[in-house]
Amino acid sequence: MLLRPGGLQHYLPARHVELTATEQDFSSKIVFLLRTFLFVHVGMSFVLDNGYPIALGVSMTVLLFLVRIPMVLTTTDK
Repeated sequence: MLLRPGGLQHYLPARHVELTATEQDFSSKIVFLLRTFLFVHVGMSFVLDNGYPIALGVSMTVLLFLVRIPMVLTTTDK
């Protein structure tokens, strides 16, 4: 085993490090910005020449929603 559980302890800080509220807010905004650019880039890279992929996606979505209803009803309390 290359990494033992205690093998990295001398590289890690001795105490728990927490971010301030400002740092957390900044981090969440940066993550939102990066996710937005990622999904915009992925969406722009798709080329839909014909209607088959669109119909397949719509039918899969409808199927998932139809399966979801009975699954939720059977797995949750009344």
